[in-house]
Amino acid sequence: MRWLVLETAGAAKAREVELSAATGYPHPATATDRVVEAISHLDGRGALPVPTSVWSWAHGCEIDLSALLTETEAASLHSLIEMAEGGWFDTVEIL
Repeated sequence: MRWLVLETAGAAKAREVELSAATGYPHPATATDRVVEAISHLDGRGALPVPTSVWSWAHGCEIDLSALLTETEAASLHSLIEMAEGGWFDTVEIL
């Protein structure tokens, strides 16, 4: 799993909404209302998981979520190890 780190929790929440809309969430066929959930860091930054396989109602198939990122976002993805070492999972708040 890779992660997209953004400058603020608000920016991460906004990007979560954009990516969810681009994949067709929320969708009446599921109780899931978003494709991923943003988290916040104690320093105010936000992050989104970027799975390689998510169901997209908009595409009608499984997609790699990174295909919906900008080139800059895709180039800046962090590994799970980098996130753990950066203290992201010490106190997680799902936004």
